[in-house]
Amino acid sequence: MWLALSAIVIVGLALNAAGLVLVNIAMAIVFAGCSAFLAWRVRVVENLLCGHPGGPEMRRFLIVEAFSALAMLLVGFLLLMMASFRVFSEGYPVFG
Repeated sequence: MWLALSAIVIVGLALNAAGLVLVNIAMAIVFAGCSAFLAWRVRVVENLLCGHPGGPEMRRFLIVEAFSALAMLLVGFLLLMMASFRVFSEGYPVFG
C-alpha cells in the first residue's frame, strides 16, 4: 500500500513536473520508508510469534497489533485513493 503510494507520487511528478519537485521526491522516499518499516515490523512480529506461542499476554499483543495494522492499512488506502485522484483525475503532482 505505502509503496504504491510512493509510486503514485513519482508518477504524478513524471506526468507534470510543474513545481515542488523536491517535496514530491522527499515524500516518495518517506512513503517508501514507511513501507520498509512495516515490512520489518511484520518480520519482527512473525519471529516473536515463533518464539513465544500462546498465552494471554501474546493474545493481547496480537489484538493491539491487529488494530494498529488495520489503522495503518486504512490510512494508507485513504492516502492512496486521494493521491490517485489528484494524479489521474486532476493531472497534477500529489504535492504542488
